[in-house]
Amino acid sequence: MASGILVGDECFTEFQEFKIRNKYKWVMYRISDDVKEIIIDNHEPETLTVDEKKSMSEETARARFKEFVDRVLETDTPKYCIVDVNCWKDEPNGGKRAVTKIALLNWCSDALSIKKKMIFASSKDALKKKLTEGYKELQINDQSEVGLR
Repeated sequence: MASGILVGDECFTEFQEFKIRNKYKWVMYRISDDVKEIIIDNHEPETLTVDEKKSMSEETARARFKEFVDRVLETDTPKYCIVDVNCWKDEPNGGKRAVTKIALLNWCSDALSIKKKMIFASSKDALKKKLTEGYKELQINDQSEVGLR
């Protein structure tokens, strides 16, 4: 189901800056106030290199993700968010290896009206097509779903 909402060219440009140039910690998108286009809501400049992100401690990664989550949950405004998520995989030798994955996190509060939720949900595919591939998608509707496991 398509909503007819357009995706601004700057959305793709900022995604490329995030993905290829490591320019941002995250990029958040939202639907414009006139409900005609998906626009950039905000982004946070990246302060670490790719190698520094891969070698950061689990505690540091959790703190960075908590900072991102706090920013997302500041308002009930539905957002589409691109963020690097650090995970640790168990190694056969008993150690752990850091892995960084790009996630498209869709935040849409259950407290919103059905109309706003429907517009948000039906506009997501347009953004996904514009951003191409290379990310894992997650849907979040309630603060309790954003665990830091």
